Amino acid sequence: MHLLQQHIMNVQCSSQPLGKEIQNTLSDVLEKEFYPKLEILLDKYSVENYTWTIDQLTVELPAVSPKEWKKELVNQSLTRIEDYLKNHFREVSHNGNEEILEKLGFETVAFHSVNLLIGYLKTGIIAENSFSGNINEIVKAIEISGAFIEKLLKVFHSHKKAFIRYYFNIPDFFREKIKVEMIGYPDASGPLSGFINFFKAEIEFSSVEEMEHWVENSGLYSERTEEDDDTLSGKKYNIENQEFSRENERDIQNEEGEHLELNKNNRKTGSQETHKGNNDGGNEENTQNKKTEKKSNQKNGNNKDVENNSTTEKQEMSSSILMASPLYVENAGLVILHPFLSTLFKKLDMCHDEAWTDKKSQHKAILLTQYLITGQEIFFENELVLNKLLCGFPIDEVVNTRQKISRKEKETCNDLLLAVIEHWAMLKGSSVSALRETFLQRAGKLSAGSESHFPELWVEEKGVDVLLSGLPWGIGMIQTPWMENYMNVYWTY
Repeated sequence: MHLLQQHIMNVQCSSQPLGKEIQNTLSDVLEKEFYPKLEILLDKYSVENYTWTIDQLTVELPAVSPKEWKKELVNQSLTRIEDYLKNHFREVSHNGNEEILEKLGFETVAFHSVNLLIGYLKTGIIAENSFSGNINEIVKAIEISGAFIEKLLKVFHSHKKAFIRYYFNIPDFFREKIKVEMIGYPDASGPLSGFINFFKAEIEFSSVEEMEHWVENSGLYSERTEEDDDTLSGKKYNIENQEFSRENERDIQNEEGEHLELNKNNRKTGSQETHKGNNDGGNEENTQNKKTEKKSNQKNGNNKDVENNSTTEKQEMSSSILMASPLYVENAGLVILHPFLSTLFKKLDMCHDEAWTDKKSQHKAILLTQYLITGQEIFFENELVLNKLLCGFPIDEVVNTRQKISRKEKETCNDLLLAVIEHWAMLKGSSVSALRETFLQRAGKLSAGSESHFPELWVEEKGVDVLLSGLPWGIGMIQTPWMENYMNVYWTY
């Protein structure tokens, strides 16, 4: 599989009728004629278990015949792309030398997967890539070595969210392998020792909040300095002396998957991690009596405004993430359900007066919105970006995907979908699965508005979308009770 992230074509037409013809049919020509042949061409220059990237490729085409423009456009584009590939990858063969491949910009799937995992741990987002968008498949491709363990520990040490996300949203089979490696390490001292001891102790948490509280009082981050990050060594912690083929740790901000891009500007994917650890009042809580607890409760009450400000700042972080680069989703149809969400969560006692009962309820709400889309009980955090936004949850914050969906919750969700069908006259008589497959499970692109910076959702168009004209409520601009700003939805029908 190859990933084409963006394809821009600038066409100068000799007449207005020809321009309209190209405008109306170009998309179809690309989908049916150009992209299938491009896939075959790129396969010729692929090497098994390796990925490669072309940041930008500009192709200049000569004038084409108005009558034969479709055929000539496709053939001439492919010819020039192949010329580029021949010039840049002529030494590549299916038995290519590893050193030559590396010089040409190829990297192993195992190495690529490590960077995808690290980016995901930091942000909850899997960078666009040609290998996989599934975290289970990504971690399966990783070769667990001493160098990888050291790199993982350093990520935990410098990114608190990464440590928490690892616990809740990395598959059990992979965590078990890492735990076995950690248990085999002798006791250590130093900035990474706390993480090694954590794996040995097999501590369990039932919620993100519980783990956050433990982390705040554990001392794992209280004495961390930038110098620590620069002086950590594998030998000091009995980690075998192995190194990755490239020393620079590439964040999700500048990592790209295997792709070919025609005439595009470089884009960044992901966000900048800004959260720093602290240990405010941790020791006092462990030593003071009930009077201190009462004082702490009063302090919490006085800090509601601070919490509200913090929530606003976190939601602004979501906007900055979308401003950095658009994010692609497969559940864009969730916006159709926006008028029903508040009622759903109130029925399940997860929300009162438009406020979440607790953090656990907000996490569950995010999962339920995805259950509405898929009907499945297995959740992947990188697929919940739109869900987080609609539930007023920052994109880069960790959501606990391990919560179970109860029978009552499933039934209430099913009732919601039946109510949507009942209200939507053009869909009456349709099944819940038809609603999901036809409208809810729809590809889309999330970005930030150029002026307002409010989130925007661009939804993939299909012929069946004509039925949206009979929708009794609007979806062009939506805002749930938990969203700070409106979301503009661009869904043509």
